[in-house]
Amino acid sequence: MAAVVTNLAACVGGVTWCLVDYRLERKWSTVGFCSGVIAGLVAITPGSGYVPTWAAVIYGACAGIGCNFATQIKYWVHADDGLDIFAVHGIGGLIGNLLTGLFAADYIAHLDGHTIIPGGWLNRHWIQLAIQLCDSVVGMTYSFAVTLLILGTMSVIGRYIPAFVLRITPAEEKQGIDDIEMGEFAYDYVELTRNVKPLEPAHDVSQIFEDEEVDAESQWSNSRAEMVRNLELQGGRGGAYAMDTLSRSPEVSDPYSHSGAISTAA
Repeated sequence: MAAVVTNLAACVGGVTWCLVDYRLERKWSTVGFCSGVIAGLVAITPGSGYVPTWAAVIYGACAGIGCNFATQIKYWVHADDGLDIFAVHGIGGLIGNLLTGLFAADYIAHLDGHTIIPGGWLNRHWIQLAIQLCDSVVGMTYSFAVTLLILGTMSVIGRYIPAFVLRITPAEEKQGIDDIEMGEFAYDYVELTRNVKPLEPAHDVSQIFEDEEVDAESQWSNSRAEMVRNLELQGGRGGAYAMDTLSRSPEVSDPYSHSGAISTAA
């Protein structure tokens, strides 16, 4: 039963998260599905082995919805939580703990022939929900206080030992941790914005800048492969094309530099 409800809650959590994301973005997200799976796993952990199979569906759905919306908390409190640890594990654990107070069943726990529990609301043991809520509040308070103590101690030590510094400056964060801490870019080919513009354009293609609204022609020209393919379909117009690379480094005054010419024949 523990294995069945664990897998079922994970699957339902993943699908639910995807549906919530699709409502906003009209796209199916693999990352969203994985996040929902983890949320479902976190939520079912307190009740695994104590709740019936059908309850796992409710666990997964509640975790997928609750944890998804909880990802907005970091924006409200201006906290750095790039992996949404609190939203998925903190809120997911709270949801699972409370649902266990509702759906814990004595007959499921007794399937091993030895374990005897009063159960939750399924067994009309109403007080179990309050017990679960108290457990959640005490556990979260303890975790918050001890973590705050540990991080505060590290912050004080960081004044004397750089390895213990917790935060970086805004300028360092903008330039990138890989460059600041290691002196290299780990994701050059992903994060550099490359711009392809025709030397003798068949169309009037506008300049493309980051964080600015671009027109359809500019978007069309952003991919070299798409540009060449479209030109060939439109009559095979010849001409060379130059690839420009936009540097992320703030020290570069001229953001564009030619990296070579590419022939449409190639």
